[in-house]
Amino acid sequence: MSGYASLTRALAEALVDVLWFVEGCEDEQMDPDGAVKVLESVAALVSHLPNDQRSDFMEGVAPLEGHRELAV
Repeated sequence: MSGYASLTRALAEALVDVLWFVEGCEDEQMDPDGAVKVLESVAALVSHLPNDQRSDFMEGVAPLEGHRELAV
């Protein structure tokens, strides 16, 4: 198990993994309406974070962009 700088970082990485999974699912794997609802809910949550928290989140997940490994 790899170490994380913080619990926030670990949870952010887990959230990104889940979102990449949802985004990559075929219709047979997940209801498309349900997938959209999940993605929109997370987008709404992130957009309502205070600026400093949103910046911290975005900085934390930015390095993950090149490491998309879908478990689909």
